[in-house]
Amino acid sequence: MFRSLAACILVVSLFPLRAQAQTVEPPSPGDLKSLWHQSVERKYLEYVPKDGKTGPRSVLIDLHGLRPANWKNWIAPALQGLADREGLLVLRPEAINFRWNYAAPDAMRSAGQKIGNDVADDVGFITALIDAKVSTGFADPARVYVTGDSRGGIMAFELMCKASQKIAAAGPMIASMMEKQLAACNPERPVPVMAINGTMDDNIFYDGWIREGKRLLSTPEVMDFWRRQHGCSEQRGDPIPKREGVTGDRTSIWKITWMGCRQEGAVLLYRVNGGGHSTPSLRVRSQDEHGRRNQDFEAIEEFWAFASKFRR
Repeated sequence: MFRSLAACILVVSLFPLRAQAQTVEPPSPGDLKSLWHQSVERKYLEYVPKDGKTGPRSVLIDLHGLRPANWKNWIAPALQGLADREGLLVLRPEAINFRWNYAAPDAMRSAGQKIGNDVADDVGFITALIDAKVSTGFADPARVYVTGDSRGGIMAFELMCKASQKIAAAGPMIASMMEKQLAACNPERPVPVMAINGTMDDNIFYDGWIREGKRLLSTPEVMDFWRRQHGCSEQRGDPIPKREGVTGDRTSIWKITWMGCRQEGAVLLYRVNGGGHSTPSLRVRSQDEHGRRNQDFEAIEEFWAFASKFRR
């Protein structure tokens, strides 16, 4: 996300005793706001481009993974750059204790979060947030998109299941679905989906895992479920060319596209061969603590290129 700091460059003119201050806009996380839900104040960050536009905007909801306490100060220049260029309203809701309730308590990989004695209703919170922005004329109800990484990606899948009437397209990244979560998934409409998963992810295993009697499904199992939801009958795989000038990136990407769907191009997977628990990025980074990061494209840009073709 984008850090709210004021910065200025002092430009000194050739004339003595005169100076001009030129304001430079730094990356900003957006404004911290709140919405009452289940009788508690739920927080979210809202970023609006300073483009002077009025009327309903396309909405991009970005769901965080298991973030540390400084989550609100975490900046994402690629996300802000996309929002500024496309005029997007970006909403970043906050989970209780940074953990989303993405399924029934007995289906999740860890204990569900509560508000008092009640289970925190994260689907209800996010849909209420969407409704609030639509009701004020700030958001276009036909152009609401959701993405998320890790647990945020699992939550994006949950919204596809339980709030499909609100979502135009979704981009779960480095994520999967729990077995019982998928078993309970019965969307009112199939939501177009673009997923990104690494084959060497040591958190969300590409082939799934079983722990304490709970099973995380493999990426192929999850994508086949959504393939069937969309009625797709064929698939093809194409390698993504390596970006010129990149050194040290030992990953590669295979683009898997399903065809014959009722809505053409609605199911897409980027399989990052050798990729870890990190989304692809053009930005050179130091050694990532979650494994190898592919550098062939910017994940959020790729999602928008996919998602922006769809309307609810």
